[in-house]
Amino acid sequence: MPSATARTAPALRVVRTAEDGVVEAVEATGPDRWIGGVQYRPEELANPPANRRLCEDFVAHCARYAAERQEIR
Repeated sequence: MPSATARTAPALRVVRTAEDGVVEAVEATGPDRWIGGVQYRPEELANPPANRRLCEDFVAHCARYAAERQEIR
């Protein structure tokens, strides 16, 4: 049986819903960390530009995090 997000944590905000109201994407409410959640397979959808941006944003934040960790050492 498929499941869907009924409520989000206070640290998350809904940024996309399906026509039936099912939550499809969430992100962090604060700027101090990158949190993104999707309830679909972005690499398999027919809208490559939007999905590419999601993946590129994730990679950019990972690189930034790695660089910050290097500075700490």
